[in-house]
Amino acid sequence: MISDFEYGADLVLTESEKKQGARRREFGDLSVISGFANLGQAILNRLRTRRGELAELGHPEYGSRLYELIGSPNDDRTRELVRVLTVESLLQEPRVRRVVSVRVRTAKDDPYRVDVEVSVLPVESEVPLSVVFPFYLEVA
Repeated sequence: MISDFEYGADLVLTESEKKQGARRREFGDLSVISGFANLGQAILNRLRTRRGELAELGHPEYGSRLYELIGSPNDDRTRELVRVLTVESLLQEPRVRRVVSVRVRTAKDDPYRVDVEVSVLPVESEVPLSVVFPFYLEVA
C-alpha cells in the first residue's frame, strides 16, 4: 500500500484548496499540501494548464486541451468533448491508475460554465479520489 506521503507534496496554490480541510503544514505565508489532497490539486492544475504551456520547462505534454473549447456553445457535443479531453488529460497523470468517471454538467447559476466532476483511482489505492473542476466556455 502506498503511503499518503508518496502522493507527493506541494505548495497550496489557491484559497479554495485550503478550505477543503486538506492535510497541510503552514510555514509563514506558505502552506504545504500532501497526500490525496496534493493529488487532487495536481489534477486541477493539470486541467487548468494549456497543453504545451510548460514545453520550455521540459514538459511539452503536460496540461489539457480544454482551452480549445473556449467559445463553444454549451450543448451536448461540447460537454462530451469536455469529458473526452478531461479523460485524455487525466490519463497522463502518473499517480492515477484508472479514471472511474467524468461527468460534465451545466452549472445551475452560469450557462457559460460546466462543472466537471472527476473520480479517479490513485495508484496502489482502492479509495477513489473525487474533484470538481469549473470550466468556463466563455471568457468574461
